[in-house]
Amino acid sequence: MSELLPTLRESLRETAERRYRRRRRPLVPALIAVAAVAAALILIGQRDGTQPADEVPATPTATFTPTATFTPTVAPSPAGTPRVMPKLDPKDLRATPVAPDDSSLKEALSLLDDSHRVVRAWEVRGLEGHVLLTRKGAEWCLSVPDPLTDHPDAERGVGCVPGSRFQRRGAYIGLAPPDGEGGITVTVKPDLKTIRIRQR
Repeated sequence: MSELLPTLRESLRETAERRYRRRRRPLVPALIAVAAVAAALILIGQRDGTQPADEVPATPTATFTPTATFTPTVAPSPAGTPRVMPKLDPKDLRATPVAPDDSSLKEALSLLDDSHRVVRAWEVRGLEGHVLLTRKGAEWCLSVPDPLTDHPDAERGVGCVPGSRFQRRGAYIGLAPPDGEGGITVTVKPDLKTIRIRQR
């Protein structure tokens, strides 16, 4: 009996090795195929560069909270000190509706991409220009003038959000001056009528 025991062990070991090798063989080609696909995706991603601005992911993640804060590029004043945002009266931050095809929007649209279609527009005296709510493909964009520049209505901050987020929360953009004081926030609600402009 003791003579059969080593032979039985050896036989079991050989059987186990044969079965183990058979199970591994289909796994190796599958791993090679997965590695080839991953390498191809990396190469395509590097070749294509970044995602175009007018494309949005098919399924946005739940934690995605796009907010745009525009820090204006400020030309120094003649004295050599950067311009600061003046404290604006709430009356100066009132938004007066303007027709989307009004000729007064010409300067506001001058530097915007041609793919922006104006949905709503408001004139804001304190910002020295027009606030625009536009559609750019599937995105909703909020565009505000930069009162610290030489041409506030042309030089503007723009922030875009996917359509699904706009339907839930609307659009938001903030202007933050270089010194961080007196920043301005603009929010447009999904009803396309409610606009809030506040200065910190």
